[in-house]
Amino acid sequence: MPVGKSTGRRRVYCAPACRKAAYEKRRARKPDATIVKVVDRVVVERHETIVDKGHDIGTCQFRVAQSPRACTLIVQHLAGMARNKELLDNNEWAPAVRAIEDLFNAITGPPPRRYR
Repeated sequence: MPVGKSTGRRRVYCAPACRKAAYEKRRARKPDATIVKVVDRVVVERHETIVDKGHDIGTCQFRVAQSPRACTLIVQHLAGMARNKELLDNNEWAPAVRAIEDLFNAITGPPPRRYR
């Protein structure tokens, strides 16, 4: 505690805040009292808005083509769709089916020619 005056009564509390805290503690001991704590707190809220400007599909195509794992997942998914007859029954997938046939021919070689 800070050194006080040499005359008069001795200080019991070092500051008014300590005196108030002791008063609140004594008051809280009463049966019908409730403890109230006032806490000064600054709350800063940040709201971020994410705007997806999108990207060119060529970027996705390039990234997938550079990843063996991504290519494997795509081919497996397309194989499942072919087994379920989803590729051949839907005309939207016709370009993809032609590309798959082209890939198959590139891997296995061109189909044998049939002579009449």
